[in-house]
Amino acid sequence: MDQQRYTRRCDDYNSDHSFPERKTELPIEKHGAIIYTHAVFKVFQEEVMAADSCGVDDFEKEEHVRIIHVIDAETDRIFKVRLDLRSTDAVCECKLFERIGLLCRHILCVYKGKGIGRIPSKYIVDRWLNNTHAANVV
Repeated sequence: MDQQRYTRRCDDYNSDHSFPERKTELPIEKHGAIIYTHAVFKVFQEEVMAADSCGVDDFEKEEHVRIIHVIDAETDRIFKVRLDLRSTDAVCECKLFERIGLLCRHILCVYKGKGIGRIPSKYIVDRWLNNTHAANVV
């Protein structure tokens, strides 16, 4: 039990006093590196990297909403992402955010295409935050 506590304190210290290595120059990845703990950032970073294997196939227009059909080359499936252009709120059929609290590769693909470089505050879940850096960036 003492070893687990020690390991936890070490992980907390590392998350609070360093930034993880980024694999892209995307502003949204940089934002994730600042706000998330190292462990959570690794999962987020995998989604950022996987977004490169996604592309837009088609979209439907509603008044202030776009329903974007995103092709995921890794799964060979099409996922619909509903994007509100006024608020940048997005919902994806894969429901990754609803399940674990991190944006999926399909939403990240859409955000990248729209030039959205920060994770909207609505999609920043407190339990994943790096407490030292997040207070200034969220």
